[in-house]
Amino acid sequence: VPAPSDDVFIDKSTQTVKITDTAGGNFEKLEVAGNGATTTINDTIDKVDVVLTATTTVGEGGNIVYTASLVDKNGAPVTNITNPLTVTLDNGQTITIGVNQSNGSVTV
Repeated sequence: VPAPSDDVFIDKSTQTVKITDTAGGNFEKLEVAGNGATTTINDTIDKVDVVLTATTTVGEGGNIVYTASLVDKNGAPVTNITNPLTVTLDNGQTITIGVNQSNGSVTV
């Protein structure tokens, strides 16, 4: 059974597997005993930064696009998120980064 994949939001977890059925072996009476096997999956904390960028110049009355991006410690995009992430800006606007996405934007 493979260990669960890396999740940037969850550090340590456990996985339990139980026997549900047996076949073969030619035993007169084979009984499944125990509650299964539990494995603790240790992980390291994966540092993820939210970087905010904006349109660098805009004409009067124009629109500014704010983009929030998730990056790892090397600056590479992080896309393995399993729940949407909402970033709230100090002007009240929100940016949502969707599942398996690395960025989201809002236009003001």
